[in-house]
Amino acid sequence: MPELTASQLEMTPHSWEIIRAADQFTLQMTSISEINKTVLPELEAQAKNRINRITEEITQHLPEDEVPHLIKGMREFAKGILSLTDPKEGEGETTFTFSLDGSPGAALSQLTWLGMEQVQSNPHHELLRNSLLVSSISGFEVLFGRIARSIFKVNKAALNDSDHAFTLQQLADFESLADAREFLLEQRVSKLLYESLDGWEKWLKRAGGGTSMVALPVDWPRLREAFARRNLLVHADGVTNQLYLEVVNKLTPRSPVQLGEKLKVSGQYLDEHLQEILALGRLLSVEVGMKLHKGEKKAYISTLTTDINRMSHKGLWRTCIALSKYALGCELTRSQEIDVRTRGWVAQKEEFGLDSIKGEVEAWDVSGLSPFYALRKDAILESDSTSDTVRRLLADGTLTVFDVATDPLYKCFREQLKSEIVAAKELDHAETGEAST
Repeated sequence: MPELTASQLEMTPHSWEIIRAADQFTLQMTSISEINKTVLPELEAQAKNRINRITEEITQHLPEDEVPHLIKGMREFAKGILSLTDPKEGEGETTFTFSLDGSPGAALSQLTWLGMEQVQSNPHHELLRNSLLVSSISGFEVLFGRIARSIFKVNKAALNDSDHAFTLQQLADFESLADAREFLLEQRVSKLLYESLDGWEKWLKRAGGGTSMVALPVDWPRLREAFARRNLLVHADGVTNQLYLEVVNKLTPRSPVQLGEKLKVSGQYLDEHLQEILALGRLLSVEVGMKLHKGEKKAYISTLTTDINRMSHKGLWRTCIALSKYALGCELTRSQEIDVRTRGWVAQKEEFGLDSIKGEVEAWDVSGLSPFYALRKDAILESDSTSDTVRRLLADGTLTVFDVATDPLYKCFREQLKSEIVAAKELDHAETGEAST
């Protein structure tokens, strides 16, 4: 029977501060990802029928015998509008006069107003996606600010290297030198957050022991564009300007966007950028944490491997790939290394196809490992013999039905085994019933 154990990692308060900040950031990003995958597709589907729903809501307030008059008026009004947009040859300018009295006329007036409002405004799902992109990057800024605080607290030289000067009156207002230092810290973090992403990168290299966000295994051009697009959405309603083009024209590959073009945030765009932002936040916290607190590397690696497993189960493949690549460069135990490597392979398989990792997996020597790890290789390669191996591991308790039902490793043969398990349970119940009789 599986056993659950809980243990608290021994870490300094400064390390806990970094990990808690990264955990909160991760929860925020995964929540946004879930909204993008569940709520927004529903809103998008509803938007296609919104005019029909508005019409139904309005007609509910009309007496039944007046509904045909409204429908007839709607048809005549539509014909008149079309005549204005497509005048016949030789007629010159055309005019169109239409009137409808009573409740049907009032209903048509409101329906026309609401219809024009729908045409002129962005659909709800587009507005929400824009807001979610802004929220995700704002969430990263919060995380970066908390990481910066941790750097300043440990790296006293970075805080002391400040051009801020206190007046005698300000010093008199502080109860202690510690209060003055805390004020200076907040002032430095606030000033830092007003800088660009490129400015943060330069500061990290100086104050964070050579830390570089660009060097992390994330799609830096994609991230840089997302931050620039966030600024457009907040300050220019998504319409491209010279500031945006100055950023993206330096990236490779260059964006084909033109000046004055209005950018949108599609579901795919938001999903891909959320995963990159999530990877950047988690990896940055681990990288900085291990450099500031070298004696606690194992604790940071533990949080990283836990997140790799979580991202794999959530289907956040781009994040999982980035975290796995970074983790494989850390000091892992043998079991951690195998788990990280196989999770990374599954993520790459789901994102880019089996051929992208087939050669690596086939070259993996599992001859000296337990059948459980040999199963992982067969499962990733979708070997025909995998189901038989799973049956044996299920029988001896090495693998559980829950693992098969939820782990993306076993996706390729899950339905087959689930039906077999159900059939086996039904047979067992039948046999138990006969024995009782």
